[in-house]
Amino acid sequence: MASIDDISFAALTSHPLFRPLAEEGCRQLAAEASTFRFHAGEHVFHTGGPAESFYLIQEGSIRLYRPNHEGNEKVFQILHGGDLLAETAMFADPCLYPLSAQAESAATLYRFSRAGLLAQARRHSEFCMHLLATMSARIYQAVNRIDHLTVGNASQRLVMYLLDLCREQRSRRIHFPVSNHALARQLNITPETLSRQLNHFKRTGLMDGKNRDWILLDLDALHLAVGLPSPGKAMREQFQVTDLGGNLFGCCNFR
Repeated sequence: MASIDDISFAALTSHPLFRPLAEEGCRQLAAEASTFRFHAGEHVFHTGGPAESFYLIQEGSIRLYRPNHEGNEKVFQILHGGDLLAETAMFADPCLYPLSAQAESAATLYRFSRAGLLAQARRHSEFCMHLLATMSARIYQAVNRIDHLTVGNASQRLVMYLLDLCREQRSRRIHFPVSNHALARQLNITPETLSRQLNHFKRTGLMDGKNRDWILLDLDALHLAVGLPSPGKAMREQFQVTDLGGNLFGCCNFR
């Protein structure tokens, strides 16, 4: 049976963030790794807690959220198997978790130490520059997200999310990676509004499907219906991300 060192080493080396890191560095990080399993509803960490570890999700889903002043939860993102969790927080000083992380479903995570990551960044300049480039791209993503979530209305946010899924899944046939209820929280709209808008798009012939599986029948008309500019011919044909930080709803982690 493979050891946790071998499993976590394989997980690290297969992740894009760690590709520039030498094998020795990945093995040193993996040697300090441990595996944690969480039931649905259990917390990995809480907002403001000391951030001494980052995680790689092996399986399951984790939601990132922050309570607001009214006691409600603002959901920032839902992460899945293969995603890193809280790795950028490791470089802050003081090092505190900016968001809470809670298991959306049963989940298995590898835990890695902050000290180990900082040590590798100091030793390997190419890896350090790669980390900086990654964080720079996320700044662009975060600016885009703030712009669209504060200016756009609910229907526009939904259409922009649908376009993101087209880019990520490279198909007009898309699958929502989370439940409609969780998606509504992520888009900062009510579940009722989301359901009503999806049904409207279906009735008007812009989309077809149900639950979490949909097909986008007319991207141009979908954008026009909510007052957004056309996504463009290249986007319609290839579903490729061509702009830096184009994955609007993927700004909270490195995939």
